[in-house]
Amino acid sequence: YKPLALLLLAYFLFSDAMLTFANNFPLYLETVHHASDTTKSLLTASILILAAIGAILFGKIADKKGNLKILKIILVLWCFIFLAMALVTSFTVLIPIFLFAGILFGPVWAISRALVGNLAPPHLAASSYSYYVVAERFATLIGPAVWSLALITVGEGARGYQTGLISLGVLIVASLFVLNKIKPTSSEASQV
Repeated sequence: YKPLALLLLAYFLFSDAMLTFANNFPLYLETVHHASDTTKSLLTASILILAAIGAILFGKIADKKGNLKILKIILVLWCFIFLAMALVTSFTVLIPIFLFAGILFGPVWAISRALVGNLAPPHLAASSYSYYVVAERFATLIGPAVWSLALITVGEGARGYQTGLISLGVLIVASLFVLNKIKPTSSEASQV
C-alpha cells in the first residue's frame, strides 16, 4: 500500500534525525555551550515535560486540521530549530528555542502513529503498526552515521556539532519530500 509505505519511509528519515538529536543533545550542550550537568539535566527534564504537553496540544490541532498537514508543519519547524541551534552561539538566546523544541518533540510520534491508522488498510491495521515499530527500531542507522561523519570530517568541536545539526535538518527535508507524495485521506481533505 503506497501511502503507508511512503509514510514509513518518511518516518524512518525524520525519526532517525529526531532520535539522533535526542541522543546527542547533552553532548551538544556540553561541547558547544559548556553547559554543566545540572543545566543539562534541567533542560532535558523541561523538554520531556513540554514534549508531553506538545503531544496533547498538537494532537488536538491535528484532529481538527489534519494529521499530515500538522506533521509537515512541525517538521518544517524542526528544520528551523536545527538551523538555529547550528548558527546561534548565545546559549541564553537558545534556551527558548530548546524549550520550543520540547513542545514539538512529542507530537512527531503521536501524529505519525495516528497517520499509520489513517493510511493502513483496515484488514492490515495490526501489521501496519508492526512495520511502524520496525521503522523506528531501524531509524537509528543513518542519523548516527551522518552525525559521526560530521564529527569525523569537521572535528569534534562546535563546528562538528553544527555540521551534525545541519545534516539532521537535511534528513528532515528529505522526509518532507517523501511526505509530500502522500495525498491527504478523504477525512483530512475535508478538514480546514
